[in-house]
Amino acid sequence: MLRRQSIFQSLFAAQAGVTIEQSRTRLSAGALLAGAFGDKGALAEQLRGFGELLERDPRFATSLELARLVREVGRAGEKELTACREILRAFAGYLRSRAK
Repeated sequence: MLRRQSIFQSLFAAQAGVTIEQSRTRLSAGALLAGAFGDKGALAEQLRGFGELLERDPRFATSLELARLVREVGRAGEKELTACREILRAFAGYLRSRAK
């Protein structure tokens, strides 16, 4: 079970890394979404519009920054990634308990 979890975490980290690298090439979020679901038609136009909204949202930029930091930590090794995850989980748990 632990090995399978580690494989999934590695795959997620790799996918996050690809996503971040794509963002660095200056592809718009809209182009990425439209490309993922088909580049033509009304759906593609809606996805491009949604992507443009995302790019204007400061929370989106902040999320990308956090993803880059997690990727950087993950590159250091499995123990470092586990520590990072536990820190984030603990902080999120603190925030959830504080909100009540």
